[in-house]
Amino acid sequence: MVRRAVRLPILAVSALLAWSIVGTAARAADPAPLQPTAEDLHAAYCVVYLTDVARLVDETAQFLRDYADGAKRWRDKKASEGASKEVLDKAEAKLAQAMETVKPWPAAQAASRDRVNRFRYLLAPRESSLDSAALRAESNLAKADLDAIAAIRTECWAKCPAVTEGNGKAVRQCRDECQSDRSVDIRARQIACFDEGWGQ
Repeated sequence: MVRRAVRLPILAVSALLAWSIVGTAARAADPAPLQPTAEDLHAAYCVVYLTDVARLVDETAQFLRDYADGAKRWRDKKASEGASKEVLDKAEAKLAQAMETVKPWPAAQAASRDRVNRFRYLLAPRESSLDSAALRAESNLAKADLDAIAAIRTECWAKCPAVTEGNGKAVRQCRDECQSDRSVDIRARQIACFDEGWGQ
């Protein structure tokens, strides 16, 4: 069987060439992404890190609220059972202490969210024009730092009770020293996220 050569009409060929030229010109006209400044990179890092901090603050606040709710239920249960004054006084004192512990946490939650948002707002106006690979690398560094701190903490907490033979004060000191000695650079990057001078 003889195949016939397929010939595009001249107008179609011209249209394809014109489209190719226009597309190439449009791509050439696209501005190259800008390199992020140190402030941009700092913001990209801190958004990831402080988001994790805000999560931990929220979890702690919820835990304390649940504890206070439990103390209230215990107080009410003892009161309904006609418990002695001594028992009721202890239940009331436990509830009061739990409620006092909860008080500062709503402000802490708001502050942690504000810190995250401050860095998001700092980065947002320029983010679309910046080199996304550089920003992603900084975000990944923050995630890697969080993973590294968690691994160091797990190792130190497992090691220290055996080394110190269970002595409470010595265990705490061992854990603090074990973690701080191995995470100096990471902690420096994380602590810098609380520097109020950034983004001002």
